[in-house]
Amino acid sequence: MSLEKWVDLSKWQGDVPGASLRAMKADGVTGICVGAWHGIDANPYVRSVLRRSRDVGLDSATYYVFNKRPGLETVERAVAACGSEWDRCVFHAPDVEIRGI
Repeated sequence: MSLEKWVDLSKWQGDVPGASLRAMKADGVTGICVGAWHGIDANPYVRSVLRRSRDVGLDSATYYVFNKRPGLETVERAVAACGSEWDRCVFHAPDVEIRGI
């Protein structure tokens, strides 16, 4: 069995440049999962980082945080943040951050 190496990026890493993504790929990273919606606001860099990751040959995916907002609203905000990049992602991961769940 072959394992893949993925990196989780949020808005706190900023607009990750292509050079950094190429360095990750050179280090054996196969994909990145970028936070699209962080429960309070969208990641303003999600589209450019997803696009750049594909440009350097990395698989891309997103995650979105469920908290006190209705679930449908959370997904809609994640899709809006990603724009056309949403359909190019390998997967979308829900990140449930609700106390007790």
